[in-house]
Amino acid sequence: MKKVLLRVCVSFVLLVLAFFLYKYLTLPPVNGTEPSWSPDGSQIVFRSNRDGKNALYTMDIEARRVAQLTSGPVSSSYPVWSPRGDQIAFSGKAEGDWKICTVNTDGSETECLFETNTFNPMRPTWSPDGTRILFSSDRSGDREIYMANLDGAVVTNLTNNSAHDDHPNWSPDGSTILFSSDRDGDREIYSMRIEESIPSRLTNNEGYDGYASWSPDGSTIAFVSRRSGNSDIYKMQGDGGNPQRLTENVGRNYYPAWSPDGLRLAFMSDREGDEAIYVMDLDGSSVEKITDGN
Repeated sequence: MKKVLLRVCVSFVLLVLAFFLYKYLTLPPVNGTEPSWSPDGSQIVFRSNRDGKNALYTMDIEARRVAQLTSGPVSSSYPVWSPRGDQIAFSGKAEGDWKICTVNTDGSETECLFETNTFNPMRPTWSPDGTRILFSSDRSGDREIYMANLDGAVVTNLTNNSAHDDHPNWSPDGSTILFSSDRDGDREIYSMRIEESIPSRLTNNEGYDGYASWSPDGSTIAFVSRRSGNSDIYKMQGDGGNPQRLTENVGRNYYPAWSPDGLRLAFMSDREGDEAIYVMDLDGSSVEKITDGN
């Protein structure tokens, strides 16, 4: 009897050990990714799995104080601060379905905007006046860029193309959007005035270009490109001219986010092994890691 009990205990311990080895060897630590600055520049919201599940966290940049924002059954990704600074929109996944949700900046009142169980709406971004949201969705059969009121009553397909359109971003004046698309064969960055619905290609090379976002004054665009063979952060003029590489390392660099004063960029990099949030000046200097899992 004692031998049987011992075997059961040993088997249980080995099973638990195998589970944790699988978890930590197959799921790399995400100490921070997908950053977004608060409108006053004092905080950053980001995604992390530091507690075992994708959730949103805020960080006081000066104090380096981190607070968990979302928890429970919803897996959270792609957070973006509202222009007023009182809410954060994000992509939330529960029971296998993605939705666009919002949460107050104190973690209260999580609400999903579009009560739909299909179409996988992803990557929300606020209009400058805070009354509408851009997002990508495959509700038409391929991924398109949509614009919606906060109550979801009016949803408009802006790109309406058979290609894969993704990574939307709004211009500071609200008249134009940025997005990435493979409509011309490889993934490039396009801009399009909402009223005209005529896209203009801003990049043209064989490498991947995406995750573009305008500077607060609309003069510069930060984006991700693999044109050098590595995923790096670049910047270019608003019309696509004068692209400049800002990161040069063997790690992956993604999700550039402008500080409200337009002087710095936050981004994700795994240059040290874990996915973490870094900030840098606009010439690529003064790089600083600000998340470490604590």
